[in-house]
Amino acid sequence: MAFYLTTLTAIQTAITAKLDGGAVDSYSLPDGTEIRTVPLEDLLKLEERYRVLADQEAGESTRCRLVRTRPR
Repeated sequence: MAFYLTTLTAIQTAITAKLDGGAVDSYSLPDGTEIRTVPLEDLLKLEERYRVLADQEAGESTRCRLVRTRPR
């Protein structure tokens, strides 16, 4: 699988997790380090950017489509 398509898939998975309520916005490690995840708005911007890059990587004959489904 191509790099940009793989990244696009990961971004879409993160978006789906956030929309389904299965993702946390932040958490703390035992050493006191706080980790924050990427906000939904930023993920949506990344999705659009990487969709264009994945289309370019695949060539004009293939287009990436946005399809959101709920996991079963």
